[in-house]
Amino acid sequence: PLAGAAALKAGADLALFNGDYESALKEYQAALDQHPDPGAQAAALLGVGRTYLAQRAYPQAVQALEQVTNEFSETPQVIPAYFFLGRAHEALEEFPQAAEAYQSYLQQRPGLAEAYIHDLQGGALFSAGDYSAAAEAFRLALASPSTLDRIYIQLKMARSIALAGDPGSALALYDDANQRTSDDYTRALINLRKGQIYQGLGQSDQAIEMFRFTVENYPRA
Repeated sequence: PLAGAAALKAGADLALFNGDYESALKEYQAALDQHPDPGAQAAALLGVGRTYLAQRAYPQAVQALEQVTNEFSETPQVIPAYFFLGRAHEALEEFPQAAEAYQSYLQQRPGLAEAYIHDLQGGALFSAGDYSAAAEAFRLALASPSTLDRIYIQLKMARSIALAGDPGSALALYDDANQRTSDDYTRALINLRKGQIYQGLGQSDQAIEMFRFTVENYPRA
């Protein structure tokens, strides 16, 4: 019966929470075997994927989570499955696939942790070398309400823009962030990135002055 599968899943969830991954996998598998209901199947597979993810068995996690997204796309479990699928692909350094999973999450549930997911997506796109798309993801993260460190996201956006070939816009973002922070470590990082932009532009004197200013004014950082 469905109630029995739910009880098994509840026990598996508790085992996962307690870090007893072997028991969690056994109970999720038992829940899978006990009832063919799509919702119960999807929930159990999601648990399997999360358990493998916690074990750092990332290929197995991807396999289980993709089964949820491919075979049970009409169930509510597909939403968290895309999130955990993105995390698993990132751990495997499969960054384009991670960004795609995060995009699927956003399409399924816009507005739910949107800033956080855009930030993760931006990081995956940056690691994939798609700097323009990364900058847009970080911009969307900044445009969404959240408790994330907005200055730090702006710095990631600026670096993406610089690497995408728009140093002027990146410098403007760095200058704006510098005005809005009082943290020496943040200012030192901003100056490092600005100096690197000047180096890339062949403006060695400005780069050296930026690095010297940083060493003299933020020695601890």
